[in-house]
Amino acid sequence: MIIGCDIDGVVADYMGTFLKYFNIKYKRSITKENLNKWAFWEQEELYVTKDQFLSAMDDFNEYRMWQSIEPHECAREALCSLDSGMNCIFYITTRPLGSERATLKFILRNGLPIRGIYFCSEDNEKVSVAKQINASVVIDDKVSIINKYIESGIPCIAIENECNKEEIRDLKETETLRICYGIKGVPNIIAQMEERNILDV
Repeated sequence: MIIGCDIDGVVADYMGTFLKYFNIKYKRSITKENLNKWAFWEQEELYVTKDQFLSAMDDFNEYRMWQSIEPHECAREALCSLDSGMNCIFYITTRPLGSERATLKFILRNGLPIRGIYFCSEDNEKVSVAKQINASVVIDDKVSIINKYIESGIPCIAIENECNKEEIRDLKETETLRICYGIKGVPNIIAQMEERNILDV
């Protein structure tokens, strides 16, 4: 079975690393626990402007600070559990051009299983790649792309995290859409979906 897996927010703790830089730049002490959405400037209680967020994000990407991102807790254990027997993991990400080498180093340095990586320029391309590799199921945390996967008939596991807590409430679980907080529980969910013959394997 082929499993398509997003990287940032699912495997890699992008926001945790970004917040460390943001807090240094603006002398703040915001933690992931304070967030309920990616665009956290919209959270009035945090007193962050959109310009501050975008400026810090531009710096973060320009100076390739994402090279220091660490994986989420339990990511290696969960992915290694999935990448066994007849299963194989392909990463499908919208990381920017120029991040290919750093992304591969991240995967290898942290002992994550890999059969291939696809870098996409937009959400729709992720759906096309999933179809191209005949993914039986995909794992992602971005609600807009999760909806596109489901509309395209591709079973999906939506990863809930600090950055999508608000949006993900709008999703309703079905046989082909399951919601999981973090990646730790994904192997069990996929096993359940296999038992119910929901996945093409």
